[in-house]
Amino acid sequence: MGYLIRTVAASPDAVAITLAVGSAMDVQKESVLYSDCRRIAKLIARLRSHYGMTTLADLSQRAIWDRFVERRVIFPGDLNSLKCYDAAASLHLPTYFDGLTERQQAMWKPYLLPKLPRGFLDNKAQRKAVLAASERRRKEQSDVVLPLFPLLVEIAQLRKQAAERLIKEFRRQRDRAKAGEIELPYQFQYVDRHFSVSEHAAALSEVQLIEREVTLSLTLWNRVQWVKEHSKLYRRETRRKARDQQEAYAPEHNTYFLQYEGQESDLL
Repeated sequence: MGYLIRTVAASPDAVAITLAVGSAMDVQKESVLYSDCRRIAKLIARLRSHYGMTTLADLSQRAIWDRFVERRVIFPGDLNSLKCYDAAASLHLPTYFDGLTERQQAMWKPYLLPKLPRGFLDNKAQRKAVLAASERRRKEQSDVVLPLFPLLVEIAQLRKQAAERLIKEFRRQRDRAKAGEIELPYQFQYVDRHFSVSEHAAALSEVQLIEREVTLSLTLWNRVQWVKEHSKLYRRETRRKARDQQEAYAPEHNTYFLQYEGQESDLL
């Protein structure tokens, strides 16, 4: 409803689109209704702006649909829009329309979406063309990814190990704070290694694993000290609870955490 009001209300096809989507309310989930509504609305708007549609009745003519698909590759998004339109015009609307009284049918008939031409979705091998294009794109991607797979696995393992080292260092500093060896907030630096792959290789054989040393600047906090040091961000009542270590700031809830200060690309 919100999408229709904000986006479709000014369209001359608003009633037809609303009726088409509404006819499927009892058989589709709300999220599906919303996506179908967007697809149908955008499809009809394109037909009006680029393919010569002037009235809803024009959609009963094959010529306008042929213009929509001729001399271009039909991408999956376009095919999905056509399928949504076809389901509304050929299934949901007729089922809903048959359940109306004669007077209601006379009222709503001018706003029914015309059905797609018979066999239109299968003509010109539209479906096969889309599937073939998708298959080509997947093959192109797999041709690149498969040779890189062992390297990608190695990077994933190295980055997992880096995360484990950071957690271990955090716990070490946390235990020092609990033992009273350091006071919070406690600033420290932690040196580790960062792994990545070369981004500008001209061929797969030139892709290499790059290792570099990074220095991470970190600050160890707990919840009470954070509120104390950032008192201007909190209400008086919250500051009191933190000072008295009550409720969310009681010792059993006073968790520790790290604040990172540095380049985002260096962290994990």
